Amino acid sequence: MSCQIPYGNNQTLDIEIPADSILADFSSVSGEPLDDPSAAVSAALSNPVDLPPLSQMIIPGDRIAIALDHEIPQPESVLAGIIHALLEPGIVEAEDITIVCSEPSLLSPTLLSQLPENVRGAIKTEVHDPTNSQEMAFLATSQEGRPLHINRTLFDADLVLPVSLLRIPGSLDYLGPHGCLFPAFADGPTRERFQAPSSTTSPVHRKRRSEEVDEAGWLLGVQLMLQLVPGDRQTILHTVAATAAGIRAEGERLARASWYHEVPAKAQLVVATIEGTDQQQNWTNFARALHVASQVVEDQGVIVLCTDLQCGPGPALQRLTSRADARNLVHELNRDRSVDAVSASLLVEARQRNHIYLLSGLAVDAVEDLGLGYISSNEEISHLIQQFESCILLANAHHAVLNADDPN
Repeated sequence: MSCQIPYGNNQTLDIEIPADSILADFSSVSGEPLDDPSAAVSAALSNPVDLPPLSQMIIPGDRIAIALDHEIPQPESVLAGIIHALLEPGIVEAEDITIVCSEPSLLSPTLLSQLPENVRGAIKTEVHDPTNSQEMAFLATSQEGRPLHINRTLFDADLVLPVSLLRIPGSLDYLGPHGCLFPAFADGPTRERFQAPSSTTSPVHRKRRSEEVDEAGWLLGVQLMLQLVPGDRQTILHTVAATAAGIRAEGERLARASWYHEVPAKAQLVVATIEGTDQQQNWTNFARALHVASQVVEDQGVIVLCTDLQCGPGPALQRLTSRADARNLVHELNRDRSVDAVSASLLVEARQRNHIYLLSGLAVDAVEDLGLGYISSNEEISHLIQQFESCILLANAHHAVLNADDPN
């Protein structure tokens, strides 16, 4: 049978697969995309799950800071809905609003394109720079005795509105609702500490980091958050405005309905994709997709990751091109604080148990130096599939959480 699975930036994986070999098919996401994300965002902010309307939380002269995560789909529409909800009651002025982007790639010429021209000219924008101490403010000392520093614009604001994707427990690097805010808008040393592989692989360290994240959100005084449940093809399924507690209850329920899957057993082959623009085609999402696929593939089975990844490996991944044995690599990576340290650590362990192939925009040498098999076409994937008796298809694996009910 023929299967079409979205991947990359509006690309489709067309493959042939024996129908009786499909153990689970998650090539499409359940749920209807929002027809008008901007209107849905405004409506959510006007009727939060567990708070009064946004208009009742602000007073004239309040400084508003929108902390915008770089991975949200349709950022122009989302932002237009937020600004409408802020300005429509006539309480605050556009000059009082600052958009703080977590990554430079988000601050594109089109980000404000859906706003009226007079509003576009009045709203301030900035890109968070974790290396600039002048742009950081001391928030407090954590319960662990660590100094907590946060973006100064967020610190000075009367109301901070974090905006991000909804993730669910079980995701590789999920640290709770405030994880979109901290350490994304923290200082360089804090971000490096969170980039250590132990922050995701060690239950003890992960618990400490989660507590630190919640503490930072509480100290900053964040009440209202806006989080989005993504669909496929850069769509949005749900918008949720709530406190952190409301996000954990209502938001995670909605996200699980679309992105949590039970599979009857592990498969010999898992084909997983990463969809989205250049902002989503990164090594962090590579790690998330690899982590999910690794949970449901048999030992010595095969994982095929289909991406449009074009950015070269960072410092930690480049360690994998050396001839050091796996034990030494794991030891080195556990001390690494590079942005791709978690990706490298996960890949070292995964390639010991499984054969991993990558479809991407990278050159053959760049892929094979990482110990990955190079895939260049749909036909190669179709040919590979014919060799296995069981297969799981998983689109947008970086959003998903899978659980295999496997007695082995």
